[in-house]
Amino acid sequence: MSAGTAALRPKIGLIVPPANDEVPPECEALYGDAIEFAARGAALKSLDIAGYADAETRIAGLAAELRDWGAAAIVLLGTSMTFYRGRAHTREMEAMASAASGLPTTSLSSSVIAALRSVGARRVVLGTAYVDEVNRALVSFLAEHGIETSGLSAMNIRDVHAVHEVGSQAVLETGLRAFEQDPDADAILISCGALHTLEITAPLEKETGKTVISSAVAGARGAAAMAGIDTRRSGYGHWLEAVPI
Repeated sequence: MSAGTAALRPKIGLIVPPANDEVPPECEALYGDAIEFAARGAALKSLDIAGYADAETRIAGLAAELRDWGAAAIVLLGTSMTFYRGRAHTREMEAMASAASGLPTTSLSSSVIAALRSVGARRVVLGTAYVDEVNRALVSFLAEHGIETSGLSAMNIRDVHAVHEVGSQAVLETGLRAFEQDPDADAILISCGALHTLEITAPLEKETGKTVISSAVAGARGAAAMAGIDTRRSGYGHWLEAVPI
């Protein structure tokens, strides 16, 4: 990529759950050629309701930092961190970041809902990293959007560091266990942005015959959509390759 081309890439700011300011690998792998990303970390302490409530207090300040960096739009990249109190609260968090930065803002949870709607999914099975209280919040959040949960396989992880150490095989097996609970579901949702799914989405779809939506990829695609580019990419499953958003 030439220096001139790099200078023309739109800038998208990401607020991520971990304390580090690292751009998630899915964003770079899928869209790094077309978008310049920067991340600011919310220092999430635990994958539970108390942890999300604490991290939320830092979002407005981080949004302002990303504005000062030069972002054209902001994405709150944290699934459970943005659905944990329901649909209305997700919108309030997006509005809070937008007010603090003066920039259009969306969230990973909104991107997941948009993804499920784009494939017409009304009944899903869930593979998650979460503990029970977070799984209940997710099921409720989906129900608020008219999406039924008919199966769930959870890793029961509360520790923020542990979730980032989960390997792709464990994610694949979690998705398969969820599928087995309702093979007639419309789609499989892998929920938790720290669960990396690029390399297992196509194999899981081949094994089950179902469209797979994952937080990590939905968040990356939602960020790319804010930049106004063609978000479709090949080699990573049906939704990302064939379904426009």
